[in-house]
Amino acid sequence: MAVRVPLSRERVVAAALDVADAEGVEAVTMRRLAEELGVHPTSLYNHLPTKEAILDAMADALVGEADLPDTFDAWPDWVRAMAAGMRSVARTHPGAFLVLVQRAATGPAASEVTEAALDAFRRGGFTAHQSAEAVSAVSLAMLGVALNECPPTAPLAEPNLTAVDAEQFPRIAEAMAAVPKSATLDGVWQLVVDGLIASLNARVSAPVPASRASAHRRARPARR
Repeated sequence: MAVRVPLSRERVVAAALDVADAEGVEAVTMRRLAEELGVHPTSLYNHLPTKEAILDAMADALVGEADLPDTFDAWPDWVRAMAAGMRSVARTHPGAFLVLVQRAATGPAASEVTEAALDAFRRGGFTAHQSAEAVSAVSLAMLGVALNECPPTAPLAEPNLTAVDAEQFPRIAEAMAAVPKSATLDGVWQLVVDGLIASLNARVSAPVPASRASAHRRARPARR
């Protein structure tokens, strides 16, 4: 006899990610999740009371799956880790990833990532305002590039680039010939990451005090 696995918040979120990957974010409803989990829809309300709560939990779970460290030696490390993490999540959850376009991730996992990023920027010489702008800019840029790792939500009409008039648009024809059809987005990701780091470096102000953790260590009285 099969053992019935108890329903939990984690199981509901995992099912929501599976449904979204297979059928799109729009398919994530209480009724569809209940069907996926083999329970009555009312059973879900004890764990996540609304569809909005489920979507918020999905967004936070996706950020959690990026598996970013909770501290960074320097802010460029966060930029690179954010790029690698978002790219990995987009490839793993090509359907569910689109929930991040619909709502900001503000749960526990996302808050930990944001706190670590802000702290890295502050220690790197950015003001509080500059740090907030930097985290927003990097997050939006990575989200935009990561969307290209996801399959289209509708049939994609491939452009007929062979019809480009090389005499009228010589640079387009030149670029088409230079980029192989099998090219990946590796170069694009590297360009975006390097560009962000170079641009943010130009905005750095005077250094600020050490991290909160360092300050806390200094404040603790020495053991006798």
